[in-house]
Amino acid sequence: MDNCESMINLEKLNDPKILSDFRVREEGDYYFCKVKRSKFTVTIPKTIDWKISYLAGVVAGDGSVKMTNRKVSKYPRVSLEIFNNSLEYLKFANKLFGDIYNIKGKLRKKPDKNCYILAINNKVTWLYFNKVLGFLIGKKDCLSVPEKLRNPALLKHFIAGLIDTDGYKTNTFGLMMSGSNSKFLEEIAELTDHFYSLKFYGPYHSTIHQNGKIRYRAILNLARTQSNFQKFRELILLKHPRFNEWARRESNPRSLPCKGSVC
Repeated sequence: MDNCESMINLEKLNDPKILSDFRVREEGDYYFCKVKRSKFTVTIPKTIDWKISYLAGVVAGDGSVKMTNRKVSKYPRVSLEIFNNSLEYLKFANKLFGDIYNIKGKLRKKPDKNCYILAINNKVTWLYFNKVLGFLIGKKDCLSVPEKLRNPALLKHFIAGLIDTDGYKTNTFGLMMSGSNSKFLEEIAELTDHFYSLKFYGPYHSTIHQNGKIRYRAILNLARTQSNFQKFRELILLKHPRFNEWARRESNPRSLPCKGSVC
């Protein structure tokens, strides 16, 4: 499988504001990390492979990086949370976290919606996404493709995770992504064209009137040519169950699943 030298600076994981007594043992292709009051030995790969790049796309698409202060401890509570209406898919994502980092997230259902949440509360893993990959805490207004994934071996897996969680289909425009961060979508279009000659149109800008408020969003859609769809299917290997039927068919813009995965 595709991988790329990560050049990980382990000092980025040793943040005394987040954790204490950080210990590392190096063996083979991994760093084995332990911290005080944690039963887990977290494995950090020396190289970034497709699984890490894919999960980065998942977090970019429908995830959040959270940190809240606690009165009873000087160390904050941190978590990566991923939202999806497919429990099967979140179990798959949870297994990937386990395969890579030797940790296990918690799955729960939102009581008021047909939506599930995967929460990764391990601090070393959280620091990896925050400090190594560069995901910022809170709203994704400044979202960008991580620098370490901007290469042809890894970007396609990031795009797959992003589309699996944040992509959708309309009969008029085909496969689309949308959001408030126009620069991020523009970056996606530029990088996929640069590395793969894969064409996305946009981002276009529109407004949504909702609950008496006006929201602005940017829209990106895959160019609807037979050759472009064929290239997309060969490069961008989608994992979400809602794409399974389409993946078995011929490249056809109108065969894409209509239902999105967002909660």
